[in-house]
Amino acid sequence: MTIGERLKKLRKALDLTQQEFSDKLKVSRSNIATYEVGKNNPADAVINLICLEFNVSETWLRTGEGEMFLPSPNGVLDELAQKYGLSTRGKVIVEKFLDLNPDVQEAVAVYIEEVAAAFSDAGTSAPVPDGLTFYRRQSMRLQNRRTQSLKPRLRHTANAAFKKRDRDYRPLLRKGAARFSLLVRRRNPSNGKK
Repeated sequence: MTIGERLKKLRKALDLTQQEFSDKLKVSRSNIATYEVGKNNPADAVINLICLEFNVSETWLRTGEGEMFLPSPNGVLDELAQKYGLSTRGKVIVEKFLDLNPDVQEAVAVYIEEVAAAFSDAGTSAPVPDGLTFYRRQSMRLQNRRTQSLKPRLRHTANAAFKKRDRDYRPLLRKGAARFSLLVRRRNPSNGKK
């Protein structure tokens, strides 16, 4: 089987037309057609792009050996779940957290800190893990590093944007923490205030 035939097999396995395939790769449809019929072989850059975009094994695409697709990132997550004894829920939580964009990940970390603070306010011992404190410090250092390289006027604007972002998240996080602490008090009335 030639590389063109494997390319066509891949495209069919993904259930894409030549146009859809070429649009995803940002390559002309005629180039895809010439690769598939064997007139031209794709350049190394195109092969790398195909492998990255569709999670395809480069060895399979070039030689036909092995599996068509690389193991999904969940395979790595499954290994970590097994290594650390994560439950299915824990694995799903980690997977969904990693799928979030960095700003939302930071908001979740702040929320978790506030939930931990609500536990301590409710009389339940739940110290804030050192990792979260470290994460917040690192986040602030990165934010400062980004703004230090800017001219003073731009630095002020960037700092204002960061403060506005934080201001937008705080009410949501406080509301969530308050609801959570109320829920804890309802379930465990002996820890709540009388």
